[in-house]
Amino acid sequence: MYMPTLARFTARDPMPPAGQPVLLGRVPKMTRASMSAAMYPYEYVDNNPIRFVDPSGLQIEVPPVPEPPDFPGPGKDTGTKLNCKMLLGINICLCEPTTKAKRLSPIPGLGAPAGPPPQTGGGEHTWYGWPSDNLIGTGGCNECIGVIIKCPDGVAVYHFTAGDDAGCSLGIHFGGPGINWQQCHAIICGGLDTRISNCLADYVIAAVKASGAKLDGISGASACGVNPDGTWYDNTKPAGGGRPPDPSKPMS
Repeated sequence: MYMPTLARFTARDPMPPAGQPVLLGRVPKMTRASMSAAMYPYEYVDNNPIRFVDPSGLQIEVPPVPEPPDFPGPGKDTGTKLNCKMLLGINICLCEPTTKAKRLSPIPGLGAPAGPPPQTGGGEHTWYGWPSDNLIGTGGCNECIGVIIKCPDGVAVYHFTAGDDAGCSLGIHFGGPGINWQQCHAIICGGLDTRISNCLADYVIAAVKASGAKLDGISGASACGVNPDGTWYDNTKPAGGGRPPDPSKPMS
């Protein structure tokens, strides 16, 4: 039995029949008859459940380390996936949410889209390889909220609609093999000044900050993303060409 308050196991491991070998923690193989229960009242997974597993309670094992995912090639994507959903199907704000005007903040080096902004579907997310000859981003974020996260090895695009669980969706990538949001920069865009949209935006902003990614800024535009030169864009300016890369804001 494991007691979270003590952070320790308090129950003895099961023992095999007399004469059969047993391995508890780092104790070498021995028989039940030769082992002193007083010396080892319990030694489940060497008292290290984070690193080891022990389904039978008789021998610790190191679980296999999952292989890193196959990242897409430059400009390619892993395929669009649906976002997680809130348990009740809606983001509930118990307090008055932040207004759109108050949540906006300037995005350093923001430029115009170097071409037509992509229109990623609502309620979905995609991971793109980098670099890319095309824009990577999302559009049509009216009542919805768009999140773009650029990392050294790729760009994640999220389009959150009402009822999406942003923390869960970010967690699909966050903490996964080969991905660490703390090495990444993010921007947020979209949303109307309605309660449901402002409530969703508060959830999304909190989730992005909790992920560890550096939030560069928040735009009120309905489309945003990354230009081929690595600069941020939104659709508040006519398309035609992004600004030169800002050396103080590398992809990483």
